[in-house]
Amino acid sequence: MATPDRDLYHDGDRGLFRQFLNIGDPPGFVKEASFSPNAIDHISDQAFADPSNRRYPCHTRQDTYMSAAYFGLQHKQADDAPHIKQAIQKFARLWNIDVSHLLGLKQKEPTPADFALNLSFPENVQSFPLKNAAQVKTSAHKLLAARLRIPYRLRKQAASKILQAAYDRKALLQSKVVNELKKMAGDAFLNADKLQNAVAVRQHFVRKTYDHPNQAKELQRICASMSKAAEAVIKAASDDYTESVLATMDALDHRLDLKHKIPPVESVFDIEPVKASSIKLGGQDVPLQKIASIDQNVLSDIGIDLTKVTTFGAIDLDKLDKHLTPYSREMLRILV
Repeated sequence: MATPDRDLYHDGDRGLFRQFLNIGDPPGFVKEASFSPNAIDHISDQAFADPSNRRYPCHTRQDTYMSAAYFGLQHKQADDAPHIKQAIQKFARLWNIDVSHLLGLKQKEPTPADFALNLSFPENVQSFPLKNAAQVKTSAHKLLAARLRIPYRLRKQAASKILQAAYDRKALLQSKVVNELKKMAGDAFLNADKLQNAVAVRQHFVRKTYDHPNQAKELQRICASMSKAAEAVIKAASDDYTESVLATMDALDHRLDLKHKIPPVESVFDIEPVKASSIKLGGQDVPLQKIASIDQNVLSDIGIDLTKVTTFGAIDLDKLDKHLTPYSREMLRILV
């Protein structure tokens, strides 16, 4: 006597369920459903696509969908168990759902879009799968754990793909994980002070670690070039140039084996923009406190539009610097 098929309620090691998860995201009504182990105990034999074995329950639309998926995973040939397939199709029409793709299901060959990282040299490697929400969450954590072993440009690319996949597949990631991925992807705000400090820290390690004339000369040249590039990044705020500088810094980290001694290069980003604490007036840095101490009526009198330079009633130096006219800037310099 043939062994009955496995369905969702008779999948002891959850092997078929794991295969099902690799197919792709199921519709919302399946993801939001709860499947109780005892749910089928009291339903009629006629509610099963295989009533003689009480397999493939179709008493709800979510159970019909899962029964179609389990059937497709076990029956690859078109003429396998046609009476069960027809019964599932009948139930699917009653529930007004499409399961035709499941009943003819075969494991798809993975494509580059299914992974956050695809390498073709020196061999084909695909890492961090993204086929469904569960895989996206797992890949997000694995990427963060492995970040020190992956060159910056590659982990930046992987982080971007994971963030997009999380949005597309409605994968709920912890805010801390999202923030770290955003920094890694460069989808954040460059902090100039942190960038300059990151360069200085690496220069310190070069001086401390390498005393051989040939090594020291070469690495000092790299550090000097990196310092100039960082200054240019701060002035130009170019995304492409920023990536190039951070990739150079990251390569130096690997070369000097600094990966576990200093923060990764993406730590130069902040999730929120850094608010200015001072403003340049007449070549001098004037702190916010001095500006805020001036009566706002006086500020209006010298031509400053308070509606454009305040946030919730408080002076915003970034906005103020942008909207000052030459006259109001000079008058403000005299006032402070």
